[in-house]
Amino acid sequence: MHMEKVSIYYGMTETSPVSLQTRRDDDLEHRTGTVGWVLLHIEVKVVDPMDGVTKPQGTPGELCTRGYSVMLGYWSEPEKTA
Repeated sequence: MHMEKVSIYYGMTETSPVSLQTRRDDDLEHRTGTVGWVLLHIEVKVVDPMDGVTKPQGTPGELCTRGYSVMLGYWSEPEKTA
């Protein structure tokens, strides 16, 4: 498809919307097999969703994001925000 430098983005609506991205100079395996690198001024960690304990890198779990891009709440929806 002539897209040898395509980049992968990962995020959520609540993180406006991107937190991780592959780089143009990443090798093909990294660009197609991962969600990339954490963007500047963003922090992420993966935790066990049952007990909240931080998991080692490369293990499945729940992604937690902290930084300027994380929304403060749902517009006029305090119940959903809580």
